[in-house]
Amino acid sequence: YSSLGFFCFVVLCVVCLFLRRKNEEIEDRNFLRALWYDRQSTTKVQDKIRNSKRFRLKQRVINREDIEYTTAKDLDQQGLGRDEKDLRDFDAALESTTEKQRRRQKEPEKQE
Repeated sequence: YSSLGFFCFVVLCVVCLFLRRKNEEIEDRNFLRALWYDRQSTTKVQDKIRNSKRFRLKQRVINREDIEYTTAKDLDQQGLGRDEKDLRDFDAALESTTEKQRRRQKEPEKQE
């Protein structure tokens, strides 16, 4: 019985040490959280948080009518293949803008 008692005592000591270390980690984490809370509750940080709220994105609920694409129907049935002219116009405008940017980039090279 004495060796069993000693073994139980060793196990209890190991568990105690493990729990002590875990508790110290939790206390450290709680201390840091409290420190963060104290710092964020200052007026300067509160002003920053208040000002940042106006930059947040507005959320809206998407209804069935808002859905443009679904895998349940073919593209032709959804009307997505009918916008060829709009796509060509967009591509032409994009190409025009890209060409203008290329010319602007070449202009400084000519001056040197």
